[in-house]
Amino acid sequence: MKNLIHLLAALLLCGPLYAQNTVTGKILTAEGQPLEFANVLLLSPADSSLVSGNITDAAGAYTLTDVAAGDYLLSATMIGYTQFFVPFEVENKKNVAPDLTLAEDAAQLEEVVVTAKKPPFEQKIDRLIVNVKNSITATGSNALEVLKRSPGVRIDGINGSLTLDGKQGVIVEINGKRNRMSGDALVQLLQSMPADNIERIELISTPPASYDAEGTAGIINIVLSRNLDEGVNGSYNLNVGYGERPKYGASLNLNVRKGKFSLFSDLSANQNYLQEDVTINKAIQNGDKLLVTDTYSNRPGFRALYNARLGADYELTDRTTVGVLLSGFRRDWDLDAQTETTITENGTLTERSNLRSLERNDWNHFMYNVNLRHTFADKGKLSFDYDYLDYFNTNPTDYFDVTQNGDGENLRDEEFVSRKENPIRINVWKADYSRPLSEKANIEGGLKATVSDFSNDNLLADIVNGVRIPDPRYTNLIDMDENVYAAYLSADYQFSEKTSAKLGARYEYTDLTLGNPTETLTRRQYGRLFPSAFLSHQFNDNNSVQLSYSERISRPSLNILAPAFFFFSPNVVTAGNPLVQVTFIKQARLSYRFKTVSFTLQASDVDNPLIWGNLNIIADENLTVSRPDNIEDEKSALFFLGFPLKVTAWWESNYETGVGYQQQDLTFAGENIRQTNVYAGLFANQNFKLKNDLSIELDGYLFTGNNNGLAASPTQGGFNVGMRKQFKNSSSLTLNWEDALNLGSFWTQDYTRPDLNLVFRQTYQQEGSIFRLTWSQSFGNSKLKKAEQRGAASQEESGRVR
Repeated sequence: MKNLIHLLAALLLCGPLYAQNTVTGKILTAEGQPLEFANVLLLSPADSSLVSGNITDAAGAYTLTDVAAGDYLLSATMIGYTQFFVPFEVENKKNVAPDLTLAEDAAQLEEVVVTAKKPPFEQKIDRLIVNVKNSITATGSNALEVLKRSPGVRIDGINGSLTLDGKQGVIVEINGKRNRMSGDALVQLLQSMPADNIERIELISTPPASYDAEGTAGIINIVLSRNLDEGVNGSYNLNVGYGERPKYGASLNLNVRKGKFSLFSDLSANQNYLQEDVTINKAIQNGDKLLVTDTYSNRPGFRALYNARLGADYELTDRTTVGVLLSGFRRDWDLDAQTETTITENGTLTERSNLRSLERNDWNHFMYNVNLRHTFADKGKLSFDYDYLDYFNTNPTDYFDVTQNGDGENLRDEEFVSRKENPIRINVWKADYSRPLSEKANIEGGLKATVSDFSNDNLLADIVNGVRIPDPRYTNLIDMDENVYAAYLSADYQFSEKTSAKLGARYEYTDLTLGNPTETLTRRQYGRLFPSAFLSHQFNDNNSVQLSYSERISRPSLNILAPAFFFFSPNVVTAGNPLVQVTFIKQARLSYRFKTVSFTLQASDVDNPLIWGNLNIIADENLTVSRPDNIEDEKSALFFLGFPLKVTAWWESNYETGVGYQQQDLTFAGENIRQTNVYAGLFANQNFKLKNDLSIELDGYLFTGNNNGLAASPTQGGFNVGMRKQFKNSSSLTLNWEDALNLGSFWTQDYTRPDLNLVFRQTYQQEGSIFRLTWSQSFGNSKLKKAEQRGAASQEESGRVR
């Protein structure tokens, strides 16, 4: 393992030093006004290949860094303006280019202008951007694989949870809409979501007041591609892969924009024959008896996901746009698991069990949104949205158990079943208004109401002579009604060209009722104000600093509150917990940028943090129940460093690394425990642009082990190789080798505390080292006339079905 990790680090960290020359200048309009957001490109005069690039700021200024001495073509481009070229020589450390003037082009350009490829990671004031589009190693992959390689993100495949910067309570959004699937279903959805349909992933550690206060670890927003150029255009891709079993997928994206009307749509279908293995080893001391239980589960399965999206916008006037959006998915999951369990008592074999589980876990989802956008003469903006979201989950499982004693004699030969149905309905109303008060000040505010109802109908029954005999411990019907009302107000002010600030506050009131047909289990009514603040200052072109502070809340996800259950073996059960409480977090963040290098320091304090794998040991029954629960307190700090390196004109590198500290206070078996943890992570990406439109990309990540509650996870990493051939007819062929060193296909939770009578280790292994071949083709017209991007009312709603 150590040799593989050393090899990975050597491959990813290679790269010589390079020149430190810079080029600065300004881009102006024909009237002499600064032109913001113009693309500035430094091109090789031999073949017009890109050497460096940047975007102008509000003063029309730009800086190109790390440029080798030599002769170049300096180009400036922007939509609606003619492209400008001028020869330019770089000879000193600091080179000042003449001001470039762009003239308007009323006819618009007829062809697409190729601009610089975005770096894999971009650090903003409140979020880290992971640029997925055009990443070779992401082609044919899925959203979960991209997230696993993203800075600060960790995936727990056992419990179906995500952490960001070492903290749980992550909200996952897709195009600004929260996903409300359960934890394991969410992980499987991400596994089935083609990376080819993803534009970027936003890791938002400190969301501003316009976002819901939900999520103690922040927000992961997956932005799907949406190309609304004038005319008809789109793309499709086909992919096939193989690890231990085959994988197939296809997607289609189609866009139409004509005058005031625009239509966007995409379809995708993915089928995955997969292999999973679960190993559980545990020991329980019960009086003078030491019970050791070893479980191995072979879990071949089939997963299929079908996604569809259809949206339309119509411009009623130059200032008013109405729109609708329809989306949905169907996820099918089938599993035929064979689980073998042995139990020894003081070293003597006493039981051997063979459990067969035939499981289905299917999700259906439908969402529609209607919206209105209006811009006033004073540049104020008003928007209204209404969303309706409908989810339905059904999870039938049939169990067949044969148990023998140590001498091979049958003790039990039984059949039992579990059934779960889980409908969820959510209505969201939202209104937002923003208005510039002056050239330097802007104000925005809004109202939001979310009304949800949810039920979880669970049944566990023994089958005796063909008749179901329900087990009252695991049979229940839970209903939940939750209403959340929110209002926010924020203002930002530009003190100078270099200094700006943003202040905001959001108030949220929650009314939740959880119960069964005979009694109310939980009734919670509470309100709280959540402040946020951001300050940014740019010392010069090479130095800037950002400071932010926010307070947030994490409400228990719906399936956590419902006491759902799942049997890994007759002796290990996972279940929900209706007694889980809300979690509050306070977080401060300081970021500093020197040229292209960014430094970030983040600290947080969490009250009532939630952990997913809290164990309840019932020694008399040799039973271990794993359920989510709150602990007393959590404090953490994280230092993060990111920097790109341009090694040569054909070799670019990007690196992200971080070191974190976490302290948790919890109680187990009546004992107060303080758990501390230091962890580190490294992300590296190498891009090689070769001749004949051939490119190669290497990327990898490495996490040291960390702890969460009493569970420890080992060091984990991954290494991916991609190769792409681009053809002149807007098509490409990509070959990927995912998890080439087979380091990232397992998750382990290790509870080794004999002093607490707690010895439990669980490992979840998926197939790794997958080869995948993808064909992509773009088609249609493109005149660079973009439609307005918009969100929807449920921008933060779809993440609590977990």
